[in-house]
Amino acid sequence: MNRPDTLERELTAWFAETASPRVPDYADDIVRLAVGTRQRPRWGFADRWLPSRVTTLARRSSPPRPWRTVGLLAALALAVAAVVGPSVGSLARLPRPYGLAANGLVAYAERGDIYLVDPISGERMPITSGPEEDREPRWSLDGTRLAFLRASGGRDQLAIIEPGRPDRLVTTDAGPYVDTDGIEWSPDGGSIMFVGDHRGVGGLHIMDTTSGAVTNVAVDFDGEAHWRPPDGRQLMFVAHTADGAVVQLLTLADGSVTELGRPSEPDGFIRPTGWTPDGRRAVYMTADGNGTETTHVLDLETGDEVRIGAGFAHVSNDGGRVVGLDRQGYVCVAPSTGGDCVRIGTRDAAYAGTTRASVDWSPDDRWIVVRPEPEVGAILLDPTTMTTERPAWLALGGSSWQRRAP
Repeated sequence: MNRPDTLERELTAWFAETASPRVPDYADDIVRLAVGTRQRPRWGFADRWLPSRVTTLARRSSPPRPWRTVGLLAALALAVAAVVGPSVGSLARLPRPYGLAANGLVAYAERGDIYLVDPISGERMPITSGPEEDREPRWSLDGTRLAFLRASGGRDQLAIIEPGRPDRLVTTDAGPYVDTDGIEWSPDGGSIMFVGDHRGVGGLHIMDTTSGAVTNVAVDFDGEAHWRPPDGRQLMFVAHTADGAVVQLLTLADGSVTELGRPSEPDGFIRPTGWTPDGRRAVYMTADGNGTETTHVLDLETGDEVRIGAGFAHVSNDGGRVVGLDRQGYVCVAPSTGGDCVRIGTRDAAYAGTTRASVDWSPDDRWIVVRPEPEVGAILLDPTTMTTERPAWLALGGSSWQRRAP
């Protein structure tokens, strides 16, 4: 005979006793505490001051917060920031291709190699080395790469390097020569325009700065050319025509050309020298049979033209001034809107007008860099105080000043 199993009856009785309403042992203590506490006054209730719909909305909009989930997400965000943060922080801001910028390092060539010098500390550092003859460095407009000429077997190559990354050297095929006055970076840094000979074809060429491939620009070219700001979709250049040399504007997309200016005499001299940073005004110079040089600032929207009594002018980065050579061969500065060209320095501080790379503005327009002769080094002219300086860091030359973000 089996023993009766009482477990089921015992559990049923326990559940019934537990579920039955009971007065807790501490009920008397709760009553005493409640009686001794005063009720909150009416003004302490939110409903007294706010409509009921507002207080109800506040209660509905504040659900229990999942603090554990919030904590996990915060930890994940910190982990991502630790990984991504150093990479993002290491990306330097780049300057715009045109307009004012901060002054960076100055590039120059010495004994066949390219160097950089810090104008503040005077510290120098080599960028290229080896048996090749490197010269004429040119910073890209965003200040990240250098273009320069490299002699190879008696022929010139146009080379591009990123300082600190010699493995990223890009070069063109070697040609008999490259004109040092015809090297100019495009606004986006994707191309370099140069004048010279490539594979037996002379004239104007465009180099792809990634592949080194070169494309000839099929125009009747003479002299030098300039990308039009701000996008570089057009080039200003000197063209041969039946009536002589004229300045034209070439649209690269369709090859169409527009005449911008011509000398006052059929056999007169004309040469483009640059643009204002907005690309609205073209700057070129002319010289008549007597050698009288004039700078023309042409507004392409209105057709208005300003004439300045100087030649071989270069526009400041902000577009407000031009530096040129007056009719006695001295360096002078004039407003780009017209006016007298005020002389700076002495005759020995003048640059060679026919050499485009012999004068330039510092990125912040604080200085004008003049290179009278290779053995003299470079000179700084102050266009505000009209004074001349020869700092020690420029003794070896200064071919190109790096642009940096302000």
